[in-house]
Amino acid sequence: MLKKLEICSNNYKTWKEIALKSKDPRMIKKAAEKAFFWIELQTSFLVLNELEKNLITESERKKLLNMKLNLMKKLLSYAKKVAEEL
Repeated sequence: MLKKLEICSNNYKTWKEIALKSKDPRMIKKAAEKAFFWIELQTSFLVLNELEKNLITESERKKLLNMKLNLMKKLLSYAKKVAEEL
């Protein structure tokens, strides 16, 4: 879990710095979108981790797994987008 949070945090900081230092409005927008993606992902991981600690029923566990799956899909979509940009 800590590694996921570290990756998210590092990417957020990187893209935030790029957005703040850039003079090109398109680059600012692009970098800000990426920074927001990473901070949103980090927050989602934190929330899901806390939920997982307090789950009781099998139904709740299944819902949590679906939420985690959706996060992974979002991350995969982001990776595909980055690969296309290269």
